[in-house]
Amino acid sequence: MFTLSRNNILGSKLTFLSSTGSTVNSYETRYANKTPFAPRNILVHNEGDNILTLTPKKTVLCRMDTETGKNVGQLNVKLFHSSIDGCLDTVVPLKKFSQLKTHNELSLAAICGNSVTKVKWDVRTPVVRDYVIDQQESYTKAQKGFRFSAITTTKEGNIAVGSKDGSIRLFADGDVLKRAKTELSQLADPIIGLDISANGEWLLGTTEKYLIVFKTTWTDHKGSHSAFQSSMPSEQKRLLVVTITDKQKIKYEIDFQDINFTTARFDNAPYETDNEEQEIITSTGQFILRFKFSQVKKDYFSDPRKQKRAIPIIYRQDEEIVDKTFSYQSENIVVALGHDLKQISFAENKENDN
Repeated sequence: MFTLSRNNILGSKLTFLSSTGSTVNSYETRYANKTPFAPRNILVHNEGDNILTLTPKKTVLCRMDTETGKNVGQLNVKLFHSSIDGCLDTVVPLKKFSQLKTHNELSLAAICGNSVTKVKWDVRTPVVRDYVIDQQESYTKAQKGFRFSAITTTKEGNIAVGSKDGSIRLFADGDVLKRAKTELSQLADPIIGLDISANGEWLLGTTEKYLIVFKTTWTDHKGSHSAFQSSMPSEQKRLLVVTITDKQKIKYEIDFQDINFTTARFDNAPYETDNEEQEIITSTGQFILRFKFSQVKKDYFSDPRKQKRAIPIIYRQDEEIVDKTFSYQSENIVVALGHDLKQISFAENKENDN
């Protein structure tokens, strides 16, 4: 079975790396009618045997075979109401890690402009020309100019969405997106990315200039609670901000105005065990930033006056970074550059500023 570590988007070309970091496949992505397209928002499906990608049309989802590059399925989406501002902007598995197992039904969570919705596709039907999103499986924010901008899900199917106005909303699985259980509105900067830990207890958000970390659970005299299932009290809504230190800006000649983080992600903790994530990575320009999650959590629970702020380990690349991720079940980072795709070993490339 083919195992996908990471893909690189170069026009309509997709390049794959094996777990050892060598290039194993490269092909052109095409619609069912054979027309090439530039893929975006790519997801692993069926244990790496397939990938899913949105297309530039933003209403078409394609399923590609990772061995041959063949289009093996296509879903043409229609929105249920004209008040929804936009098409499919981003899709993620409805349940985190579900893409690493084989399923006949493909269940996704998606943001569509001012709406959060669910998409379900029986992949045994190769081409679905008119899939109408179910209004009862959606949440729409009826506010002029409002747009959702990031989404992530837990293993249980709980959904977190970020917005252009800096707010983050947490929805419970089974609540059919009727209303957010908890809303975080402390930030004024647009949320450009979200990720969540395997156990669902830590939410990681990305803005252009900094990352935020939020613990989704709390304990009081009534017991333990989840912000996905219950409304979190205001005094429990604590956010930690982490970013590049002033010392590092000087050392690496990084101007504040040039900082533009890509979506930060947790490393791939084994999802079928109780192991916790150890690392967080993001990038800006030619630099990869790696945070030790243990240090981040220490700062989170510290008095703000005593926080030293988790200091990232920084890796400089020869080109601007297009995308990056942790290699699946590995401590290495896979980086997509403008004209290259490579795997970086922590042991060989560490510049530790701690």
